Amino acid sequence: MSLALRGYVVLPPHGVGDFDHGDVHLNTGRVFVAHTANDTVEIIDAERLELERTLPGCPEGSGVLCAQGDDPLVFAAARGPEECLCWTR
Repeated sequence: MSLALRGYVVLPPHGVGDFDHGDVHLNTGRVFVAHTANDTVEIIDAERLELERTLPGCPEGSGVLCAQGDDPLVFAAARGPEECLCWTR
């Protein structure tokens, strides 16, 4: 399979740090990425290649998992407080 670059997504700036794992919710086409440096999870609209919104409160986010189905169910690991966060619609 051959892949071609489609574009870039502008994300919020951050200081020291990085991003970590992400996942795709197939039914909505949203990409969820742990933004470790900002203690957030970024939601990206993959069709428009745009940041849709930012979910705060994920200290030292280290991974995201999307349960597939009609309603988004998103889990993120927060290393800072040693918690697993869960969001739903």
